[in-house]
Amino acid sequence: MRATGGSRLETARFASKFIVKRSGYVLRHAMLCLNARPRVAAPAQLVLEAAPALAIKITGGIGDAIMAARLMRDLRDSAGHFVFDVYANDPAVIDWIFAPVAGFGKSYSVFLFDRRRPDYDAAMYVSHFVQVYETREETLQRAPALAAALRAAMAYEERIRDFVALHPARDNHLARFALGQTLTRMSLAYAMLGIEKGADRLALAVDEAGFAKFGLPAGLYVTVHNGFDENMVVLGRASTKIYPRFEQVVAALKRDLPHLPVVQLGVKATSRAIAGVDRVLIGQTSLAEAAALIKHAAWHIDVESGLVHLARCFGTRCTVIFGPTSVAYFGYKDNDNIAPSACGDCWWLTETWMAKCPKGHAVPVCTGQDAERITQAARAALRAPAPAEMLAG
Repeated sequence: MRATGGSRLETARFASKFIVKRSGYVLRHAMLCLNARPRVAAPAQLVLEAAPALAIKITGGIGDAIMAARLMRDLRDSAGHFVFDVYANDPAVIDWIFAPVAGFGKSYSVFLFDRRRPDYDAAMYVSHFVQVYETREETLQRAPALAAALRAAMAYEERIRDFVALHPARDNHLARFALGQTLTRMSLAYAMLGIEKGADRLALAVDEAGFAKFGLPAGLYVTVHNGFDENMVVLGRASTKIYPRFEQVVAALKRDLPHLPVVQLGVKATSRAIAGVDRVLIGQTSLAEAAALIKHAAWHIDVESGLVHLARCFGTRCTVIFGPTSVAYFGYKDNDNIAPSACGDCWWLTETWMAKCPKGHAVPVCTGQDAERITQAARAALRAPAPAEMLAG
């Protein structure tokens, strides 16, 4: 923080918040390591079918987990039968995201990964890239397609060794390398494994009963979100990814499409109510309820966040406002991706890029897009007849 232009006071504040937020993880790590036991038993399907068992490590937020779930689904479709466990920060969320993926066994705390990975036939870290830690060749001989995919990933890793070794600090440079190979965040890991990418859709279980309690007509409302990963440490209430003119966006939508309610989603820790929305549901939904709301929305408007990846699981179209992260690398082609009008693509050029603009701007220049530019595509797609005509149709 000090190196990127912050004062000593800002640096002290940031360090204090970082220590407080991370102290819980340190305690969890200590307790888990103290009480850790070997993996009790192989999944029933492994015993019955003698399938290779993999340990998968995931870090990051909901979006990273969703992309990892798609990858494991497609790896299994391409490389044959195997089973796997996932080690991540939030096992409960992982259980929900990976439930529709065949071969998924259980989820555990990421703190146990290094201790338990020797219990498996292969272990790997799934992020922008795939890093294979170890394999049991004699076991993987039963699954030659899987073994070939893992060997391909290890060979490809040699080309990006420096990026992987310094992850995440070199992620921006890795993205630029990937784009030079016509690859994106959604396709780099596939290229490493030598497999085809499947559909973005993922059959996540949503809470339909929870959705019903909000009384919203399916397909006749818009969801908005202007938050960020609550595990990130920032100086104030906002991250550099936050778009500062959401009130103007909502006002434009309400002016042109008054029959479509605007519903705001988010968690209390990182979201602030947007003036003019019809329903503020910040902190009032479970993840499965939020998923149902996005699934049944006519459109979703957001900054580049995990909820955008969630929307793609259901085919919900989005308008996505990009700031410090790369449009070319992170953007889904089916979405309306709004690039910065100036600057941008500075993610991981400094270690505190999400907490403080690397150039020192109080409000990052990259989030200065005009509200009209943001609402244009959504307005065109959502322009519709009056509510009565909709209901009649």
